[in-house]
Amino acid sequence: MEGRSFGLDVLRTVSVWMVMISHVSYWCEPVPSGIYYSVIKPLLLGVEPFFVLGGFLAAISFQSVIEKNNGVVYASDGRAYIKRRWLRTFPNYFLFLLVYSLAFYVVKPDFSFDITYLFFAQNLYWLSPNFFSISWSLATQEWFYLLLPFLMIAVGFVVPALKKINPLLVAATALIIFSFCGRYFYLEQNIVLDLEGELRRIALLRLDSVGIGVLFGYFYFSKKEYFIKNAIILFFIGCVLVVSLSYLRRNDSFNSLYWVQMLFYPLFSLSIALWMPFFYNMPRDSTPFVARVFENTSKWSYSIYLSHVLFLDAIYIVGKKMGIVFEAGWLIYCLIALWVFVTYMASALIYRYFEKPWLKYGK
Repeated sequence: MEGRSFGLDVLRTVSVWMVMISHVSYWCEPVPSGIYYSVIKPLLLGVEPFFVLGGFLAAISFQSVIEKNNGVVYASDGRAYIKRRWLRTFPNYFLFLLVYSLAFYVVKPDFSFDITYLFFAQNLYWLSPNFFSISWSLATQEWFYLLLPFLMIAVGFVVPALKKINPLLVAATALIIFSFCGRYFYLEQNIVLDLEGELRRIALLRLDSVGIGVLFGYFYFSKKEYFIKNAIILFFIGCVLVVSLSYLRRNDSFNSLYWVQMLFYPLFSLSIALWMPFFYNMPRDSTPFVARVFENTSKWSYSIYLSHVLFLDAIYIVGKKMGIVFEAGWLIYCLIALWVFVTYMASALIYRYFEKPWLKYGK
């Protein structure tokens, strides 16, 4: 496995900032429609790079295993990967699941906990309840990273003819096809009018976004010289596609088209995947402060992602009780600064004293 990439830290940081900005926008309502459709709505897609990035990193991890084992992934390799993955994600997930549950019981005495959250099944083939809403993307990734090693292990045993093909390629392709089939059957059974709800947030319909990251990682390391040589061109093409798709997504008529609902998110993920060679090989910023901002935000990004909505809503509820009017103005900007500070401080502490200690058990 190769060393840590500063460029991927930058991408992870920018993505979590996009998510934060999109969520804090409701403090400044009413947001002019032009700003909402041009800025806020595209920022909602800030979570999408996490899918592709996660898949790309999974490809790095498994490619080294496959090369070491002469083209095979053993059960012990799969168990080791899943163990590392779960130690990285489970502690924080269940910590915040508990915190969110307690907060909901306080705010809504009639709140009833949905047990599906314990198994990452809250949005498996349906929309999750209006609780711990940001967990939809985590559930999507957990299912992918559980199924991927299982399929790679099974490839050589179930279908001997596939032994000559890279198991990472076979497994990722199978999950992409599975996701396309799931989307097809879902659209056959349900009327979907836009790209915002089911098609973006249902886990089994989004596995292909992570799979595209895996496939791109596979091809990147197979043809590394080509991708490094053309990194800037691919990054530019990816940016053009991301901007174009984000612009088209503003149109409700476009969003309701069947082929758009089938292909939009895979195409968006492929567009982001084109950024990977550029970011993966980006040199570390020579300014120590700037470099530390990106590296620390990246390290804390999981805690930031899980905690920022909790602190956002807490400050909003307290502010409302104090009679604060949440619309654009210096007071709200001060509260936003407070929210960012609290989120960062809490995330840094959680990473240092809770999240990081678990990681040593995965070594």
